[in-house]
Amino acid sequence: MNFEAYTDSDILELETLAPLTELQPGQSVSHCEEWLLFRSIPSPSSEEDVDRYILPLLS
Repeated sequence: MNFEAYTDSDILELETLAPLTELQPGQSVSHCEEWLLFRSIPSPSSEEDVDRYILPLLS
């Protein structure tokens, strides 16, 4: 997956990017995203926290 990120003190913005695709007339392509929200997850302060709290939710 490719993505672009923008951060400042107030927000984190993530944009996923689909592969660059050349289309012929009449063809189409789609780019789908699935976002999930989880309750009661501690805010990670280290890579170890990400490994412990976040990664298990993604498998």
